[in-house]
Amino acid sequence: MDKTLKHFEGSITLKFKNIKILTPLEERILNLHDNIPINQYTTDDIRFMILQGYGISFLLPLALKYLEENILMDTKYYEGDLLFSVISINGDFWINSVEIKNKLYKLLDENKKKLSENLNEKYEVDLELIKKINTFKSSPFLVY
Repeated sequence: MDKTLKHFEGSITLKFKNIKILTPLEERILNLHDNIPINQYTTDDIRFMILQGYGISFLLPLALKYLEENILMDTKYYEGDLLFSVISINGDFWINSVEIKNKLYKLLDENKKKLSENLNEKYEVDLELIKKINTFKSSPFLVY
């Protein structure tokens, strides 16, 4: 997609209008959303924007393509950080996106062995990811 999230969702500039000095986080959100075409996003940009709750409907299909290649893709911080951002999406989103939720559930199921072999409960970051996966898989509205 050679269009920005602004093209699909409208500008978010007004959301930050009353802030005199933007934090680096706010600047990054605003810049990615309103100025950078989606096809120029790095995997870390996708991870970041999903975690911030922007453009999920447009970015999630891209994230899933990367996760199909490597369920534990490391975008910047740690192995599995992209997966963590995806399964951290608010539950309300999944209620209206059952097809995508089922695709992710299937992806997790197909990679069960890789996940169990590579995630170590001794590490806090891995333990958090394991908890998120289990919560996601036990949530309602699966048609799988």
